[in-house]
Amino acid sequence: MKILHTADWHIGQRLHERQRTDEHEQLLNWLLRKIQEYQVELLLVSGDIFDTALPSSESTNLYYQFLYRLYNETNAYAVITAGNHDSPRHLEAPREFLKMGRIYVVGLADEPNNCVVTLPSDKPRVAVAAVPFLSESDLRHLSYETEVDRNERYREWFKTF
Repeated sequence: MKILHTADWHIGQRLHERQRTDEHEQLLNWLLRKIQEYQVELLLVSGDIFDTALPSSESTNLYYQFLYRLYNETNAYAVITAGNHDSPRHLEAPREFLKMGRIYVVGLADEPNNCVVTLPSDKPRVAVAAVPFLSESDLRHLSYETEVDRNERYREWFKTF
């Protein structure tokens, strides 16, 4: 299986007062061409899709246009995880809808099973451990557990993988 791994798109980022929308659009067009050229079967995007937790409508539109074209113009799957610049809930909002287009989004690591994406293809069968950025509050949540509880949680996580 051909896999292309990317991260840190930072769609919506400005350079001083200069908008970089054209650059981001060129990047995503280039990325789509490479996916087609190399017949990539799985695109991994490991966080920081957007530059801010609440991206502009223009930035959000650019992202969804790319995902639409990925679905419409290729046969690739995509697994997208949230980074520290992304809003996990914002990314996950259309998760169920995007699954219909071979696009899997993991914003929160609240349940271990949500962080394992098993692609429906059986040639070969692929499972991705899609763990998003864990914030300090995510880690603090774990610290309230006893060591026994924490070890049990870790065992459950590793069983999943």
